[in-house]
Amino acid sequence: MTGRLLVPRAAKPAPWSAVTLADSWAEALTTTAPTAEGAALAQYQADPLGFLVDVLGIAPETLRWSLGPEYGDHQWDGSRDPLLAAMEAVARGQWVAVSSGTGTGKTFLMAAMLLWHTASFEDSIAVTVATKEDQMAKGVWREVGRLFPRFATRFPKAELTTLRLRMDPTRGDAWAAWGITAKVVAGETSNTSVQGLHAPRLLILCDEMPGIPQPIITALENTATDPGNIIAGFGNPDNDTDPLAKFSRKAGVQAIRISALDHPNVVTGRTLVPGAVSRASIVKRAEDYGVESPLYGSRVQGIAPAQATDALIHRAWCDAAVARGRAWSEPDARGKTAMAGLPVAYGVDPSNSDGGDDAAVARFQGPLCTEVRASPCPDANVLGMTVWLRAQSDYVDPAHIGVDSIGVGAGTVNEMRRVIGTASPMALNGGATPQHRATQGADGEGWSADANQFLNLRAQMHWQLREDLRRGLVGLPDDPALIEELVMATYQVRSGKVVLESKDDIKKRLGRSPNRSDAVVYANWVRPRTRPAPVVMLPRDKDLGLTKVNGKLRPRSPDDLFRAELRKVQPQSDKWWKGW
Repeated sequence: MTGRLLVPRAAKPAPWSAVTLADSWAEALTTTAPTAEGAALAQYQADPLGFLVDVLGIAPETLRWSLGPEYGDHQWDGSRDPLLAAMEAVARGQWVAVSSGTGTGKTFLMAAMLLWHTASFEDSIAVTVATKEDQMAKGVWREVGRLFPRFATRFPKAELTTLRLRMDPTRGDAWAAWGITAKVVAGETSNTSVQGLHAPRLLILCDEMPGIPQPIITALENTATDPGNIIAGFGNPDNDTDPLAKFSRKAGVQAIRISALDHPNVVTGRTLVPGAVSRASIVKRAEDYGVESPLYGSRVQGIAPAQATDALIHRAWCDAAVARGRAWSEPDARGKTAMAGLPVAYGVDPSNSDGGDDAAVARFQGPLCTEVRASPCPDANVLGMTVWLRAQSDYVDPAHIGVDSIGVGAGTVNEMRRVIGTASPMALNGGATPQHRATQGADGEGWSADANQFLNLRAQMHWQLREDLRRGLVGLPDDPALIEELVMATYQVRSGKVVLESKDDIKKRLGRSPNRSDAVVYANWVRPRTRPAPVVMLPRDKDLGLTKVNGKLRPRSPDDLFRAELRKVQPQSDKWWKGW
């Protein structure tokens, strides 16, 4: 008996195997000398192509696509011979990020890589990681099952069960491969469920990496510390900030793109790989999406769009806002900027943790976000005092300070109210009922009607920033972390209402709280959009005098003067432009 296939499924020929390929010349291949029963095939450690051809019976032209005569003058849209390039990179010890179109052999590649690694390195470990067990069972492990009969002829002791391959069952998982499903606990920045994977030779295969939460990726990267530990990520790209795209930009990671336009079925016009992409399927997707659409680029060419197809905010809008911000910040011949003299507004996303989420404060002057600061905040109450002290130097009207008042933010709001007195910051409860008017227009235009309705105030505030960016009404600082957060959130329309993706879901994909973008949303919501009241300039360079508190004299603080001056300022009508 050669090998034990304990998975309750029929052993079918792999769609990439020699017996299913037209014009195959696999029968002419020579094989290497026999190896001792059950021993690793060390001769293939640097030769994955040889392993796939000799041991698994895969036709070389389905791995090295350029062997086909039709590729003589072919202009490669993606990486050249991408399947083989990925295998050879892993054989060299490199981490790999494989971004692919659909139907291009990505799942087969993962299965082949798993079997090659397990067979070539004795006492090695290979794991597949995904968020759903069913996803792995119907994908990569189904392919492993199809390739297993040929594999078992070399390894008669090998045993394949559901999501597990043991090279010698008597040794347990000492030399094996298995599938892992990982979940994220709210607030985690590095997941604990995948920690503890340690072996001198370890291969981690991330299945559909764009959908794996960032804390899991971070934990895997922290686990793969040995030179023989390799991570390979695979998937159809969602956007330029998803986990696969970010992983591909890391130092030492080789990025490989599998484009359907390079596939043998498409280049030759013949079905060399049954069930894979075809010319007809590409034509249909071009008609459905348009060849210039992000969805076509993602699903056909394996190109990551600038943002998800259901992204609330587009990257191009942010890039334009950064350019505006740069222009608005340039001083003129008199040394003044376009925003000089305009009122200032703050947005505050509080925190109350030393090692958890940062707190963030965004500053707007007029329609320009001048800066966003994010830092650890162990005390939300102290944050309230800190923000107010800074706001005084900017002469900010308390009504133009927007604070997330949910959870720990309540402490920030209460402390500011205690210090300020009668004036009050705007407490923003994202779960509250949205305002009956939809969105504010350009400065001086007031509110405008919108066809959309909103599930809650959080969705309405975020939609306001979306519209301001889309219409070119605001400027942003050149802050890559902020831009990454802004384009991360997605939305849906349910029963006619805009529903924003939950903050917890954003944190899972982003790997951190979107505190910078939230602070910008709040500041943009509360900033004045009509002609402001005169800015009160406080005398900070002379004696402030004395005031009586509880029967005792003490020096008057800037707070005292600020409150007194605010009482003197009469609010102006929103209709100021009529007599202007």
